[in-house]
Amino acid sequence: MEEATPMSILALQGVDPRHSPAGERLSFADPDWRGLLDERADDVALHPLSRIERRLQTLAAWIAGGTAYGWLGLYQSRRAGFELQSIRAHISHESARHRGALPDDDRRAVQSRLDRLERGLDAARLVASVG
Repeated sequence: MEEATPMSILALQGVDPRHSPAGERLSFADPDWRGLLDERADDVALHPLSRIERRLQTLAAWIAGGTAYGWLGLYQSRRAGFELQSIRAHISHESARHRGALPDDDRRAVQSRLDRLERGLDAARLVASVG
């Protein structure tokens, strides 16, 4: 018997993983990806740093909870934790370069990376609840 993968679980439910919002989000971010900075970026509402910090704390709690409750595997937990650490480093580095302020382009990139990480965690929870 083959091991069940997130994609095979979606397929068993009759969901085409290539066209499913969850299927698109089953993997965590590429470590070299630095956020969405294109012509659509101006449509993103910029959040204050305090809200970004709350999201960082919330996502850290989700990662810890996912590991504790088993809906995140060890590798997924490490990847998500690394991405969170990378986002924090990005904020710290760019804030230091700009005397404590985070420029709009960097704020958009951070928000985009947080959104992507959150979608990955949501997808992992979804797959775990299906299995």
